[in-house]
Amino acid sequence: MIFKQRKVGIFIGMAKTIIGNISPYAGYLTLALVGVMSFYNTIYPLFSSWGIEISFWVFCAVLVLIIFVVAVLEYVFMMPSYYEAGNRQAWEAGGPLQDKITQMEKDIKEIKGLLNGKGS
Repeated sequence: MIFKQRKVGIFIGMAKTIIGNISPYAGYLTLALVGVMSFYNTIYPLFSSWGIEISFWVFCAVLVLIIFVVAVLEYVFMMPSYYEAGNRQAWEAGGPLQDKITQMEKDIKEIKGLLNGKGS
């Protein structure tokens, strides 16, 4: 059986796009709430049992520092590797973009030859 696509208007597409765009913010809120909950239910009681008193604000500062360090590591190491791998995969897989770039390179070479007086 072949399923036929239906035109249902833009509402569903807009709703899905908006939900997708706000998802990271919901994730940040969830992270903050889990951090507060883990401090009061796990971290504070654990450290207190060892005789170490840690304030909530110190805990928050440590979390922000950890997030900052992870962001720096992501920027310095992971992003370049991620994009390089994606670019290499896209190029080696071939496709219309590769064909267009190859044709553009040929055209540029021909234009350079004409500008240098070599003609074609």
